[in-house]
Amino acid sequence: MKALHFSIIVCLSVIISACGTSPKVNQSKLTKVESPAPKQPEELISLALKSTSPKQQSKLFFQAAQSYWENNLYAQSDAALGSVQIEHLNEADAQDYLLMSLKLATSNKNKARIEKILPLIPNLGLSGMNVDQQIELSHLLSQAYEITDLTIEAAITLIDHRGLINPEHHQDTDEQIWHLLRSTETADLSQYIYTGDNPDALAWLDLARTIQLNQISLDAQYNAFQAWNELWPSHPASLNPPHELSILKQLPNTRPDSITLALPLSGPLQLAGKAIRDGFMAQHYASNKQNPNHEPLQVRFFDTATQDILSLYNQAPETGSLIIGPLDKASLKALNSLDIISTPTLALNYLPATNAGSDKLYQLGLAPETEARQLATRLHDKSLKRVGIILPENNLGFRIYDSFVESFSSLDGVVIDSVFYKNQKSLASSVARLLGTEDSQNRKRKIRKITNTALEFLPRRRQDIDALVMIAKPEIARQIKPLFAYHYAADLPVFASSQIHNISDNNDNRDLDGIEFIEMPWMLSSTIDIKSQINHAIPESTEQYSRFYALGADSYNIAPRLQLLHEVRGSQMQGHTGMLSMDEQGIINRQLEWAKFRKGKAVTIKE
Repeated sequence: MKALHFSIIVCLSVIISACGTSPKVNQSKLTKVESPAPKQPEELISLALKSTSPKQQSKLFFQAAQSYWENNLYAQSDAALGSVQIEHLNEADAQDYLLMSLKLATSNKNKARIEKILPLIPNLGLSGMNVDQQIELSHLLSQAYEITDLTIEAAITLIDHRGLINPEHHQDTDEQIWHLLRSTETADLSQYIYTGDNPDALAWLDLARTIQLNQISLDAQYNAFQAWNELWPSHPASLNPPHELSILKQLPNTRPDSITLALPLSGPLQLAGKAIRDGFMAQHYASNKQNPNHEPLQVRFFDTATQDILSLYNQAPETGSLIIGPLDKASLKALNSLDIISTPTLALNYLPATNAGSDKLYQLGLAPETEARQLATRLHDKSLKRVGIILPENNLGFRIYDSFVESFSSLDGVVIDSVFYKNQKSLASSVARLLGTEDSQNRKRKIRKITNTALEFLPRRRQDIDALVMIAKPEIARQIKPLFAYHYAADLPVFASSQIHNISDNNDNRDLDGIEFIEMPWMLSSTIDIKSQINHAIPESTEQYSRFYALGADSYNIAPRLQLLHEVRGSQMQGHTGMLSMDEQGIINRQLEWAKFRKGKAVTIKE
């Protein structure tokens, strides 16, 4: 498949290299055939159906498709194109057929259709295309590759045709190239072997690998980018870097000089607050060890359990200062009541969705709603449209339920039934209600009472559920999963939140085998250095508050990246709590990972 993709890119490259002009790009409309169709499209289709010549049939169907296209009847155009056999078209019509087919498939994001069209491109005589057609086809190809998840090929296509377009559009093209490469998985970039002869493409790929491989450390990225600039001083990304890289070049000026950790260091939330503090400081010490020549960072501690968070904002802000916190919602709500937040602040919780934050307020947290939304997306992606859900009857269960139902409904999914359990004693009856076997038993009793006859009876579960969602701690989940099997639902896939996973749980979890659950990288990896250091220094760190250590480490790493994430749409950072990105409101979203229990152990799902 790689050879095919490369042959398409090479084919374009040969065409492009033969052109010396740089006309202004016009991508607003598809190139149309100069001679209009002599008849109405319906009449052309009628003639095609009557024709016995495959060549004449394809020509008439294509003319009908063109007529529909020119009248903005795209669905009809697409249907007519489906009857065309490209091998029966002449070269000029075949080129227009390809452009029209790609345009329709990319506008509809029809991945299957695109995958059928792409192999046709190298077989066409593209040398007869004019420059506008070549530019148009290049952009369409790039979109097609992106839709089919071939982001490297999409970027190379743009790189290879960059010389054709008007120089005033070069910066936009470079931003698009960089976005495609940055959205590529690090492993794919590392394994990709470029066999072309365009040095600019080679340099772009080298730059993307350099930035991706060092993304856990902003300082390492900065140093790597500086070294890359020395190797490629005349490259477009060196002379006029994409926005993300231009901000990276300013790193020495964007790193905070002082950080105040505003956390609950006493009171009921002190264990969570101290875990965040310790995770932050562990990452701080590790960074100092790696970069001993940095200006020292001044770290202050502020106990929000004993002091008013607003007092931090009553004094004149210091240049280069940042506040990390608060953690509790009450302090965050008080903070948001200020007319102006004078000091940039990274809150470690989220405001209600209806509240708009300040320009200098960023929000990162471990809200269960994040997992609920991604659970819904996971089920949708697997075409599991009808689900049953079992949750604890408490505030956490209600929050997850509301968020899941809202997200799943927006994806056209349906929660067929839901049950809330109060305690372990209620699990059996809750599962029976969820799966409908309780109703089956009731029917048996009614029939026996009416007939006064002992009946042979096999209970049946309901058949209108595609999957089950379970929100439960490990000790509860180990009871619920066998109950699913007991009630004839062993064949249904089961999905769970991170609550099911506890790295300090030494019990045999084979009863959980097959369950997919969502989790942060910190809880699934055994190769994170500062995690090992924390676990060694603080043995209890593997227990209830382990995820808060990850949050503390991420708050340290994200501090100098806030401007970058805020200004560069689509920019991401691989964090310990997930892949981090920021929306326009300053809310930092976490894209979590998926794992599965196999032989009682949690194993990351690689996709």
